[in-house]
Amino acid sequence: MEIEQMVKIHKALGDRTRYLIMQSVIKNKSICPGMLCEEMQNVASSTMSHHLRLLADSGLIIPEKQGTYIFYRPNQPIVDLFFQDI
Repeated sequence: MEIEQMVKIHKALGDRTRYLIMQSVIKNKSICPGMLCEEMQNVASSTMSHHLRLLADSGLIIPEKQGTYIFYRPNQPIVDLFFQDI
């Protein structure tokens, strides 16, 4: 894994909320922002979208459109590589 991507991932997971979101995405295998907002009651939907975009930009999660909804799933090869390289 390239150093630039490692830095992006560290920055993304350096925020407590994004760390908790990532834990939830991994645990659920696939989850929509609405379900995440229900789990994390103190996070507004616009804030959740921001956090999800940063996690997607780091390569940790992959957005998948299913009908009118977007679900996020872990990018397992990147997640595995990241924890292997630490």
